[in-house]
Amino acid sequence: MARKTWIDFAAVRDALSFHDVLTHYEIDHPTGTAQVKIHCPFHDDRTPSCSINLTGKKFNCFGCDAQGNLLDFIILMEGGDTDDHTARYAAAETAVGIMGRDLKEFGRASAPKSKTKAKVKAAPKSAPPADDTPAPPIANPLFEKELKLQFDHPFLAARDVTPEQAERFELGYCKAGLMRGRIAIRLHNRDGEALGYVGRYASEDIPDGTERYLFPKDFHKSLELWNLHRALTLEKRFLVVVEGYWSTIRLHDLGIPTAALMGSSVSPEQAELIRTVGIRHALLLLDGDDPGRKAAPAAAHVLSQHVYVRTLVLPEGEKPDSVPAKFLEPFL
Repeated sequence: MARKTWIDFAAVRDALSFHDVLTHYEIDHPTGTAQVKIHCPFHDDRTPSCSINLTGKKFNCFGCDAQGNLLDFIILMEGGDTDDHTARYAAAETAVGIMGRDLKEFGRASAPKSKTKAKVKAAPKSAPPADDTPAPPIANPLFEKELKLQFDHPFLAARDVTPEQAERFELGYCKAGLMRGRIAIRLHNRDGEALGYVGRYASEDIPDGTERYLFPKDFHKSLELWNLHRALTLEKRFLVVVEGYWSTIRLHDLGIPTAALMGSSVSPEQAELIRTVGIRHALLLLDGDDPGRKAAPAAAHVLSQHVYVRTLVLPEGEKPDSVPAKFLEPFL
């Protein structure tokens, strides 16, 4: 039996353009912009309701709730289930065919598993590595398990987060498991794929030896911007960059595209991420306290290497989630 080729789905998504996918399926769409709207091919759509971010390579239909990344789009076009790994593999094969490339460019042949353990002789220390294939770039692993959360918790109410907002932004109080006693906040990558949860201790009275924030094991927050996948659906030309989750929720629900650093520093990867999703103008809006003001120059410098950036200074002691609404009017 021929060995099945292992496919790096992320590499396929990075290589294929959404424009080519739409062209392949003969779907009319505007050109010359990073964000387009089309008549949704997944339901009877009389007016264009499917929004596609060509740069971020994701789609979201406001009529039938179909959404996902470029491969999900192909799966649905082929009548498959996005939760079916076989359908995803077939979609990747279709994607490679659209590009006119060889499947072997995006993976390696996976050897059949042996029923017995083979004895392997250790190679001398001076010997070169057996496989000189370059290691894939660091990426946060997907984690799609969903926690049972309580959306109406006093900690959230004190931060003006309504139960409806908590449900929409996928965060709430967790009563069991590793996140017990914390506000569990769903993490996503730029394509909206789930990466697990970060847990914020649900009180300001934090016991000694307890971390305020608990991130998943092996999660690199320097690679992500919280809420970026939602911010892109607002189809604006700019992105407001803030420190935390509560600020992001307030601004996003005002229609301001906002993403959180999950801290006060900007990594080169985060700055590059903003550029790669098609954003060219960033507004840096860190907290109006000493840590925020001290971090702003370095953060602005890193951002400026990738996008145009402006730094906005908040009044003393204010945060984006507490600043008077008048301050935010220029962004609306």
